[in-house]
Amino acid sequence: MKYFLVIALTLTSVLGCSSLEHQGDMGGSARAMMSEQIANPNAAAEAEGKTQRGLDGQVGEQIMKTYRQNIAKPTEVNNEIQINVGS
Repeated sequence: MKYFLVIALTLTSVLGCSSLEHQGDMGGSARAMMSEQIANPNAAAEAEGKTQRGLDGQVGEQIMKTYRQNIAKPTEVNNEIQINVGS
């Protein structure tokens, strides 16, 4: 009888704090924030037929050469950072 009472109280306290109802639109505020940051929602539809679907081979080759040359030589930071604590 004692164990039954302990189990009944435990289940009552655990189930009493739970809720089976859905708490509304989960993530709705995040989706709304992202959609508000889009400047022109119809940009893809308006640009249909106006965009270039490829890249000239010579232009692409030059872009890749420039990219590879610049990425291989990172610039150094010459300015020293000084932090003065106190006077």
